[in-house]
Amino acid sequence: MAPGTTGSDAYGTDPFKVECVHALATWWDGIELWITGLPFVPQSIVVLLVSVPAAFLLAWAFDGVLAGVLHLLGRDAHAERDTTEVVSDPSITEGS
Repeated sequence: MAPGTTGSDAYGTDPFKVECVHALATWWDGIELWITGLPFVPQSIVVLLVSVPAAFLLAWAFDGVLAGVLHLLGRDAHAERDTTEVVSDPSITEGS
């Protein structure tokens, strides 16, 4: 860096971050070009081998996050089942 500079450009971006994003974009472009250069059947197989597990992992992660949030709010399946058991106990509702 030159003396008197802060290590960022006029927009305040870090050159290291810009280089990392550029490297990632270049890598992704290479992957896209490789996949689009394949014939249709191998292209479909590669896309399915990547997208199906990725979709499964993403759904699993969302399920876990949602279950945690609902548990914190007391709206999960366990809380509902416990409430139903207490309300359906006849000794509580009959008053005896």
